[in-house]
Amino acid sequence: MEFDVIINGIFSLLIVIICTIVGIKIIIKYKKNKNRTIILIGIAWIGIAEPWWPSSISFIVAIFNQTGISENLYLILNCAFLPIFLLIWIVALEDPLMFYRFKMILIIHIIVSIVLESSLFYFLLTDISVIGNVISIVDINFGILTKIFLIYILLTFVITGFIFAIRSLKVDDPEIKLRGKFFLIAFTLFLLGAIMETILTTIFNRIILFSSAIIFYFGYITPDKIKAYFLK
Repeated sequence: MEFDVIINGIFSLLIVIICTIVGIKIIIKYKKNKNRTIILIGIAWIGIAEPWWPSSISFIVAIFNQTGISENLYLILNCAFLPIFLLIWIVALEDPLMFYRFKMILIIHIIVSIVLESSLFYFLLTDISVIGNVISIVDINFGILTKIFLIYILLTFVITGFIFAIRSLKVDDPEIKLRGKFFLIAFTLFLLGAIMETILTTIFNRIILFSSAIIFYFGYITPDKIKAYFLK
């Protein structure tokens, strides 16, 4: 494997591992709080790293077969499950955000998701270039459908995240305000890293992305040491 392939593969794997660890740590907190929202947000945060699943898996597989996974599998793993994880995220934020016309938001998301998923599998069978072309073991050239797919997921995730952060900042409680600041930084970094990733895959993008996951963890499950440092 070439050096840039190895580096990109390692950093893709780091994003997936860090998002998974953060998600699991959030889920574990359910035992203490018994709040359904905690489990849902943990699952959603694990799933939001899906665009980096195929490059991570392909990198690991390539260690043994030198070629990685098939192009079809790569493109499916890149975004096929994202609408489900976004649905979980939206449901998780129902209570803290008190969405206006929540059922309508869900129905719209489900309709859009069905259209996107149907189009994805249709073009996998008819014209794969509409979805994208794998250009290396760990990288992909996005087609028009995948760009639309990812833009929809990214905007919905980040916009709801910013709303969550801004509402936290408006609360008088200093601890919740601190969480809001972490959320704002986390979603800003995620947006920046994700946009940069669609333009050009670099190590810098990946560092921004897994930093956003760690900062989100500081916001959602704020460790006592972090509270003590920032609220002293």
